Amino acid sequence: MSNIAALSDDQILARLADGEQSELIWRLLVQRHRLRVLARAKEIIEDWDLARDLAQETFLRLYEAISEQRTITHLPTYLYRVCTNLSISQLREGERKSRIKEEFTEFLENNWVGIVNNEAILRLSDEDYGEEQRLQQALLQLQEVQQRALRLFYHQRLSYQLIAAELDISVGEVRSALQNGKAKLRRLLQKPSSKEVGEGTV
Repeated sequence: MSNIAALSDDQILARLADGEQSELIWRLLVQRHRLRVLARAKEIIEDWDLARDLAQETFLRLYEAISEQRTITHLPTYLYRVCTNLSISQLREGERKSRIKEEFTEFLENNWVGIVNNEAILRLSDEDYGEEQRLQQALLQLQEVQQRALRLFYHQRLSYQLIAAELDISVGEVRSALQNGKAKLRRLLQKPSSKEVGEGTV
């Protein structure tokens, strides 16, 4: 082990591929290439915290590749390619989410009344209440994720996948939020308001 620092990348990869579980060998490999990987991530992302996360993810991908016995012919090239792909994907995802968020915020500011009166949402009720205030109050009684999911789905016509990206939840959670939100909204709209109950009381 005294000559471990003299091992080439290929020799280290071969020993790891053979199942040698040596923390020292793995640490040597990471230390040898981490600055180069970090610099590449920082070059694309320009955010040190995120670049460090991407560098760590790059080495995790390397670990997975070694565990799965994949062939790695030139380690620096492999790490460069993996880090570049991860960083570009992260950059595009961040830009997409930022764009969707800005567009949605502007839409809400300019179209709140239209959202409340949206015909697609009104159709959730068995009766045509035609009362903007009552529908708005009913919407506000839903969980926030249900409110946002309904607005994105019915007014902006976004797909489940885009709604999941906007709300940072899974597609399954989007489906659940829509189903539960619609069911609760229907129940709320079918209930007589407290004012109506009071007027009918002698």
